[in-house]
Amino acid sequence: MRDELLELQRLQFSDKAKSEERLKALLESCGVEGIVTLQLNPKPESLNSVNGFVTFADGNRLFFKSHVEENECLEEYYQHEVLESANYPCISPNKVNSVPGEQIAFYEVIDFPTLFDLAKSAEDVQLGRALPAAGESDSAEVLSDAQRALDTHIEKVYRKELRTLSREEHTRAPIHQLFHHRLSEEGRVRSFYSASSFSLPGEELAAADLFGCRWTINGVSYQESMEELIQKARSLLTPKASSAAVLGHGDAHNGNVFWDGGTETLRYFDPAFAGIHDVFLDITKPLFHNVFARWMYFPEEVDEEMTLRYRRDGDEVHVEHDFVPSPLRKDFFASKRDLVLSPLLEFLRSGEAEKRGLSLAEDWFEFLRMALFCCPLLTINLALPFRTQGTVGERYTPEVRLLGLSLAVQMGGRALSGENEISSMLESLREKNK
Repeated sequence: MRDELLELQRLQFSDKAKSEERLKALLESCGVEGIVTLQLNPKPESLNSVNGFVTFADGNRLFFKSHVEENECLEEYYQHEVLESANYPCISPNKVNSVPGEQIAFYEVIDFPTLFDLAKSAEDVQLGRALPAAGESDSAEVLSDAQRALDTHIEKVYRKELRTLSREEHTRAPIHQLFHHRLSEEGRVRSFYSASSFSLPGEELAAADLFGCRWTINGVSYQESMEELIQKARSLLTPKASSAAVLGHGDAHNGNVFWDGGTETLRYFDPAFAGIHDVFLDITKPLFHNVFARWMYFPEEVDEEMTLRYRRDGDEVHVEHDFVPSPLRKDFFASKRDLVLSPLLEFLRSGEAEKRGLSLAEDWFEFLRMALFCCPLLTINLALPFRTQGTVGERYTPEVRLLGLSLAVQMGGRALSGENEISSMLESLREKNK
């Protein structure tokens, strides 16, 4: 079933009707009975998933979502009960198949929009791509307030749920599918890039050659090549005994967060990677995807908005780009930094944490940077050939593709000299918490 789901995930963007027909047959072959209609809901954030609606013969209509991953190595998905037990605000599925390769969750249909969609609309107003709706209050401010309220709650849950894990316990955490398994020799680094080349502005360059280059981006020279960053990430993100683990969602990007307009609060759903895992891995996905990843989901718009210049001198790559997060996304970043990360670090350095047997790893910042490095490089294949009507990743122009690679270096690389806005944002995670 896994290979079929992978193919259908890609097909949904180019032939939705055919993908729906095949998915209906696939679910029926897995024992899901009584399906009358199935409707896929392909969206920009559906980079590694399929979702939509099924109507059954008894009239019941459910929302479904399935994460799609190559080379799955996990024993269990969708441990939604652990989120409920920790008092996370969440919407739980009423039926789950959690078998790797066949995982799918069914939910009661809820008419809540996602934070992904609402943030995009508010951001478009900030960027001048849309006009505010008549009579509406500042939606960006409302969303920022809701994010701060959620992050305040998350920090309280973290503090209560923090614990240590043995290496064996840590290895079993579902979240490693998004990091360690993608970095492995059999993971996405190999399947995406081992025999690939990149269409860059003005040239085609083999991945092996590009990954050996040194980078200077917006005036900052970075110490490591991408190949060295991959090796460093493999070393740091290999599961080992964790000095600070937490019971968390694991994949809390804005596409997995609903907006409850009645209470003006945010609620998690799709806990595919929920479990007990390193707390800094839990922070990574929302920190990158909700702040730095507009290009990943809306490549055509970012291609219009930004200016990017590229040149290569032998094994030295020089990139100048003016892509920065919108004011709303910067608010999301500051909220996560100030209301979750800073209190977490302060607590882990405290006597109370020591009494509980908790500690802060000396390399916490490098660990977080390596996890952030994985997000732009391994969420989607940046070496896919360009096709205007293809999947999201296939619609990346050479400039957007290079922006994604540049952000990977900016997330993980150590600056030798210089400063730019994104490097300053990342450094603020450490400077505010020394």
